[in-house]
Amino acid sequence: MIAGVSRSAQTVCWCAVLVLLFGMWLSSELIYASRICPTRVRTVADHLRRFGAPQFVHEVQHDGSTFYEFTGSQPSLLALPSSPPAYIYDSQGRLVTWCSDPGDQPAFRQSWRRTITLPLDKDAVKRLVAAL
Repeated sequence: MIAGVSRSAQTVCWCAVLVLLFGMWLSSELIYASRICPTRVRTVADHLRRFGAPQFVHEVQHDGSTFYEFTGSQPSLLALPSSPPAYIYDSQGRLVTWCSDPGDQPAFRQSWRRTITLPLDKDAVKRLVAAL
């Protein structure tokens, strides 16, 4: 107990601190969700304009076809996803699907199995975009 401060005042202060921390975490989650959502992203070119270059590009096999998984970044400090978002593009460069947190959604990873991690630098991204 802090000298000169009533127990009820201390309780109110601690509750205010907890509510503030919860509010900071919640707002961070909401900001993160809005930043990773592929609003108006339909193609790889749209992706690059909206998100910049991906951290990784993985070749993915699904139903006998080849797709490309772009792994995004985790831009928010307090948001705690188990893995970065994943965006799946077909061989024509069109967005097929995406997942905000593949680490928490095993069905996504089972459907979209990575086969190859492609080397990534600015030139490699340009070549991939040109090929799609």
